[in-house]
Amino acid sequence: MYYQKPSRFKQKKVIISISIAVVVVIASITGYFIYKNYQYTQDSKPITTTSELVLFETSSTDTIEHVAAALEDQKIIKKASVFLDVAESKGVSSVLEGQFALDRSWTNAEILASLIDPESPLDGVVNIMFPPGYWAKDVAHKLANLTHLDEQAILDAWNDATYVKELQGEYSFLTDEVFQTQAHVLLEGYLYPETYQFLIDTTIDDATHIILNQTQVIYERYAQQFAASSYTVHQLFTLASIVNYEAATPEDMKMVAQIFYNRLNQNMKLQSSVTVCYALYTYANWQECESSTDIDSPYNTYLHEGLPIGPVMNPTETALEAVFNPTPNEYLYFVADIETGELHYAKTYEEHLKNVELYVDAYR
Repeated sequence: MYYQKPSRFKQKKVIISISIAVVVVIASITGYFIYKNYQYTQDSKPITTTSELVLFETSSTDTIEHVAAALEDQKIIKKASVFLDVAESKGVSSVLEGQFALDRSWTNAEILASLIDPESPLDGVVNIMFPPGYWAKDVAHKLANLTHLDEQAILDAWNDATYVKELQGEYSFLTDEVFQTQAHVLLEGYLYPETYQFLIDTTIDDATHIILNQTQVIYERYAQQFAASSYTVHQLFTLASIVNYEAATPEDMKMVAQIFYNRLNQNMKLQSSVTVCYALYTYANWQECESSTDIDSPYNTYLHEGLPIGPVMNPTETALEAVFNPTPNEYLYFVADIETGELHYAKTYEEHLKNVELYVDAYR
């Protein structure tokens, strides 16, 4: 039988084809491992970059696998498998029994460290800080995260007219003006921002009293100013909440408080965008508040004259102090520099428009 030896050209084609196939396979394998490494890196990152404390409980019978699965299920970590890898790398095969305050912004290693630290388990109590700027629903959310209370049940209680009526007998700052039919939460504005200690097994009533007791302390500190004002207690808490929302420093709060008084005295609408934010109640960014000034809501001070029907956040003592002792000025407008947050004031609308152009429009 005659056999024809392949030509050198055909040999080269075969070699090239094999080489290309090898390269493709290698590239595919490399790409797969790059993807898997990327995915592992992503799964290793915290759930969020924003601090959010949650209550996590373990028992003496929990295995490390069960703990990892529970952490993933409660959205404290992204992947149980990554947590288990971290535990294995550190030689940890079990965690402590107890109740822990874990943060969703922590890494797997930080969460593991807390679960094996003898000083970490809570002794039946938890310290919870409600920072300035929180709405009632934020307070309820954090309180529920760190105790055995239910978030919606808390809000339902704070919006229950019968329950709030009972609280009126104990707290002199709660007047009949809080009972606004269109209020988001009846107790909005009266949940003083502070750090409190709660039993993990607390009740809604006990937790509410702990918070309102502090509000009463602040109220009594300014009792004479409240009594001397031409505005009602509810109006003053409402104005303080807007001031607190609009300004960051004590100095700016006092300037802004006087500007709002100036506008009220001239029967001008307050036209505060933060009241629009609260009217929306859920918004993505400040631009959404700025562009929604036509929203039909009794909180919207672009549509309605005077103060809104109630507070738009829970004001601090600094904000109340600003309302009682504003810095005298003749300004009617102010705008915040988008880049620095610094407030710029104006006496006329023309001056205000120039400030908007310089400190807002320039960064759009």
